[in-house]
Parts: sequence; C-alpha cells; structure tokens
Amino acid sequence: MNDLFISYAHIDDLPISEDQKGWITEFQRILENRLAQLMGEKPKIWRDQKLSGSDIFDEQIVEQFKNTKLMVSILSLRPTAKNISSTFAGLVVGFSWARVRWP
Repeated sequence: MNDLFISYAHIDDLPISEDQKGWITEFQRILENRLAQLMGEKPKIWRDQKLSGSDIFDEQIVEQFKNTKLMVSILSLRPTAKNISSTFAGLVVGFSWARVRWP
C-alpha cells in the first residue's frame, strides 16, 4: 500500500536549468524526508514518471488509487491532472480536499 500518491502534469516538473531538478521532484524529496521524520520510517510515495502531459492516464494509475492512503494533486491547466483528480475522488469514500500553497 502506498502512503502517498503524487498526481501532476509532467511538464510542470521540467527543470529551469540543466543542473537542477524539477520542482515537483524536489517537493517529493522534501516531503518524503519530513514524513520519514514524523512516521519513524520511510514513506512509500508513488508517482507516475512515464506519462507525458498529453497522455491519458492508464489503468496502472487507476490501480494505484485503490492502494493509496493519501493523494496530493498538483493542479495545472492541463486536462490530465484534472482527470486524475476526478477519478480518484470517485473511487474514494470520505474524500476531502485540502488546498496547500507551495512557495
């Protein structure tokens, strides 16, 4: 079971310069470290790193929804992130939204 699923459009994780990582990759690293400190063990975080921003998400992602305790959806104007969030909301009982601002 995944502790966390991060949903995002891959174009949003493109690095600004060649020597940097994308901000979503950095966000995951920081979140993973902080959760490990709080949980006392490394959390299992899943995010699809293969689909491009224009791909329609596949069954593998939908299956991850069923095996995830918490979803962090990084919304953008691209339709993929909206479609994934809507599908996840439809699969989870007791689903609620929390809005968090990142720098």
